Amino acid sequence: MKIEGKLTYMVPFEEPHLYDQRYFEWIRDLDVVRYIGREELLTGITFSEAEAYVKQLWANDYCFFFAVHHKKNGNFIGTAKVNFM
Repeated sequence: MKIEGKLTYMVPFEEPHLYDQRYFEWIRDLDVVRYIGREELLTGITFSEAEAYVKQLWANDYCFFFAVHHKKNGNFIGTAKVNFM
């Protein structure tokens, strides 16, 4: 599944995303995470905590977790989550 917008596209967040260093750098960037409503990220998160969180999302049948990429260059720029679908 690929959801395309004008400047970005989203694909399901999969193992290659989880183990990509860019995701871990993004999840530890305070300028990013202060806006996503997860207080625990503001004090830092270990990779094993991030991995456990993502695996919990994957196990939830009512949650869709996406990787967001810039359409022009394909670079990972964030995530999007839809719950209770």
